[in-house]
Amino acid sequence: MNENGTTCRALLVGVPDELASVLTPLLVSLDVKPARFTTASAVGANLHKDADVIFSADDASIISALRGSHPAVRIVAVSRFVQTDRWLDAIEAGADDYCSVPFDVLHLRWTLKCFNQKKSSQIAA
Repeated sequence: MNENGTTCRALLVGVPDELASVLTPLLVSLDVKPARFTTASAVGANLHKDADVIFSADDASIISALRGSHPAVRIVAVSRFVQTDRWLDAIEAGADDYCSVPFDVLHLRWTLKCFNQKKSSQIAA
């Protein structure tokens, strides 16, 4: 849930099928409503405004495009790889967090909670 007590809205952008098929049910179990897009350009500007978080492929060009056009939306890079260099590349491109398979529901819950707390404190300021 987001800070308003409503279902959290998430976009999955460029996330490969094999990762989306595992991530989507976990997000739904956390009361997150995901919508999926194959590329960053397929996502309209209005949808970003409605999203609480974006789960993106760990592709620096996708992350950079998302971050550049919508700097306030939280981005989590998702990957099948756990290597530190991929994680660092994603963070340097503008991701706020990084998750790799196997996805951990506790990590996802913690990430969403932290994003909501930051968003709430920014609204209050």
